[in-house]
Amino acid sequence: MRGILQKVNYAKVLENESTVLEIKEGVCVFVGISEKDVEKDVEYIAKKILGVRVFDHDSTSWKKSVFDCKKEVLCVPQVELLKEIKVGDQPEIPSPMAKGKAKNLYEKLIEKLSKLYDPTKVFSCEFGAKSDISMSNDGPVTIFLESQKATIIG
Repeated sequence: MRGILQKVNYAKVLENESTVLEIKEGVCVFVGISEKDVEKDVEYIAKKILGVRVFDHDSTSWKKSVFDCKKEVLCVPQVELLKEIKVGDQPEIPSPMAKGKAKNLYEKLIEKLSKLYDPTKVFSCEFGAKSDISMSNDGPVTIFLESQKATIIG
């Protein structure tokens, strides 16, 4: 499971130029799910989303997480995060997961975030829907998360 976590001043989900979902300060996380992903990956990514310290920066480090600061979380499913360019210029997905199974794991991620955190601060785009995302990246701060390397190593 891959994630791109961005610290945001705001993030909006738009449909036909109308806002259907919006968060204020927090993180927007784009999530990609591969055929190798299992519930252990869901647990790992959920804990990273809530625990990565990207808030309360001083001259040496960031001190607080989404969990510490009670910020909002917006998750956006994005299969393109799995794409890689191996030869030439055409991105390809090496091992995509079947849509139904991927949707199930994505929904488990949202459930896990809601259980570990405040469910009123966890928001999600609909899996498989075309969404336009508008956001203001704060910092900018962008963090790459990947569960497979973590689960293989440790």
